[in-house]
Amino acid sequence: MDSFIDDKLGKEQQFDNVQKIDEYEAEAELSLGNLSLKDKINSFLSACDTFLRINSIRVLLRFRKTYKNYMEIFRKEKYSEYPIKAFLQNGSELTLYGKKDLSLLTHNSYWKYCMFLKNYLYLKKDQREVIFYKSELGDMVGVFAYERYARLSVKNRTVIDVGAAIGDSAIYFALNDAKKIIAIEPYIENVKIMEKNIILNDFSKKIFVIQAVLSNKEGKAIIDGDLSGPGNRTLISKKNGLTVPIITLKNIIPDNDENLVLKMDCEGSEYRIILNTDKKILRKFTQIIMEYHFGYKNLKLKLESAGFTVTTTKPSHVFSQTPYFGYLFATRKDLPSAS
Repeated sequence: MDSFIDDKLGKEQQFDNVQKIDEYEAEAELSLGNLSLKDKINSFLSACDTFLRINSIRVLLRFRKTYKNYMEIFRKEKYSEYPIKAFLQNGSELTLYGKKDLSLLTHNSYWKYCMFLKNYLYLKKDQREVIFYKSELGDMVGVFAYERYARLSVKNRTVIDVGAAIGDSAIYFALNDAKKIIAIEPYIENVKIMEKNIILNDFSKKIFVIQAVLSNKEGKAIIDGDLSGPGNRTLISKKNGLTVPIITLKNIIPDNDENLVLKMDCEGSEYRIILNTDKKILRKFTQIIMEYHFGYKNLKLKLESAGFTVTTTKPSHVFSQTPYFGYLFATRKDLPSAS
C-alpha cells in the first residue's frame, strides 16, 4: 500500500460500528421498479436464447473450430472428466483443468494466445505474456477474450477497481497504461491470489490492493472468510466470520485528481454506493463502468443528474436467480469528444 492510501485510510484504521450488509436480499427489492416491462420481456427472451445456445449444436461447432479432438472434449466436458488433453487446430497441445479453461479458448479464437500449466494460465496481450494463478476464479473470458473494459480511457489515469477479485481487471488496466490502480476486494482468498498475480506480472508499483468492503458509510463488516472467486452474491453479515473495514469512495480517491476512472463489479453493492455518494465525488470520475444486478433506472438517473451521459446494455436474466443484470457505461459530459 503506497503513502497516499496509508494517509487516506490509516495503517491501523479501526471502526466501532458493525454494519449489516445483506446486499443480495436488500437490493433484490430494487428490481421490482427498476426495469420496464419491455426490459423484463427482453431479458426473458435473452435467457431463453442463452439456454438454447448452451444446449445446442452451436457449442459443438465452436469446439470444432478450436480443437482437433473436439468430440472427445465435448463428451468429457459433459461429464466433467477433467483434466482433458486438448489438441488445438494449430497443432499445439495443452491440458484443460476446468470448464473456464475450455470456455476461454473457444471465445474469439483465444486458443491462439493461451497455455495452461496446472494452476497457471499464460496468455498474450499485445505481445506481452501475462501469467495468472488460479485463473478459473477470475473472469478471463470477459476481461481478456471480449475485452469488456476496452472502451475505458485509462492511459495515465488512476483507476478505482471495485470488486477486483483475483486481479484480472486490475492487471488488464495496468497493461493498458493506467497510471495507478486501487484494487478493492473484501475476500481474503481473492486478495492472496490477486497479490500473487500482481507480483507474477511485475505490477507491484502500479496496483495497490485494499482488502475492504466499499459502501456508502464507514464501518466494519463480518463476512464469510472462506469464499473466493467472482460473482459471489453472499456479501452478508456473519456472527463468526472475517472482519473487514467498510470504506467509501471519499475515503480513497485522491483529493486533487479530477480524471479518475471507476470500474465496479460488486454484486449488488453498486446501488448503495452510487445512490448515496455525493455528486461532487462522482464527478471526479471521467468514466464509470459497472455491472448492474437489479436493473439500471435509478443508477442511470443519479449519474445523469451528476452530469454524465449514460448508456446501458439490455438486462439479462438467469432462470434460477433473481437478478436482472447488464452493464452501464457513463461518461462525464464536460470531456472532449476524443476522451
